[in-house]
Amino acid sequence: MNIAIVDDDIALVDYLKQELENTQQAKILFTAKNGVECLEKLALLPVHQQPQILLMDVVMPVLDGVETTKQIVEKYPHIQVVMLTTFEDDDKIIASIQAGAKGYLLKTEKISFVLQTLEDVNMGGSQMSPSIARKIFQLLQQQEKNATFITNEDTNENDKLSIREKEILMYVKEGIRYKKISDLLCITEATVKKHIRNIYKKLGVHNKIEAIQRLDL
Repeated sequence: MNIAIVDDDIALVDYLKQELENTQQAKILFTAKNGVECLEKLALLPVHQQPQILLMDVVMPVLDGVETTKQIVEKYPHIQVVMLTTFEDDDKIIASIQAGAKGYLLKTEKISFVLQTLEDVNMGGSQMSPSIARKIFQLLQQQEKNATFITNEDTNENDKLSIREKEILMYVKEGIRYKKISDLLCITEATVKKHIRNIYKKLGVHNKIEAIQRLDL
């Protein structure tokens, strides 16, 4: 596999370069200290000489890994990107995946796992450190819970009101006065006001604006 390493940690770059080439399964085409340098070096290489995979640090000066990955995916879709990081930052993980990264590795991983990841990604798969995978799973679970909570909350709010109360609230939203609503529904104005009071009580609000906002009408 033809690999390039983009990281401002010179010691780590030297270590990865030596260890990966020692496996005789990877060739390091070039290294770069930041995204700008990486893009400049890629631009000088013909397509058939470009790396198959970029090992990309997440946090770098000049141009960070997330932004660089976005540009790589757009300009060089045949190049796969695997992110390198020293921490499990939720925002960075999500941003990297959204940018198009196919892998996400902690810098503390053993070289055997790094090589396995590169091979998997080169074969069209995706791979990440186990702790990162757990973090992604937790984030997805939390998003699902939040979505369910919001859906249930909306459903419960709507279920609190009767059909007539919802009907009256829709008229109120349209700016129709209570007397006109009573005429339209063939009920007394006092009954309309009673329904309004019940709506406020059921929704725990103090005025029609809050009621309308609560139901997102």
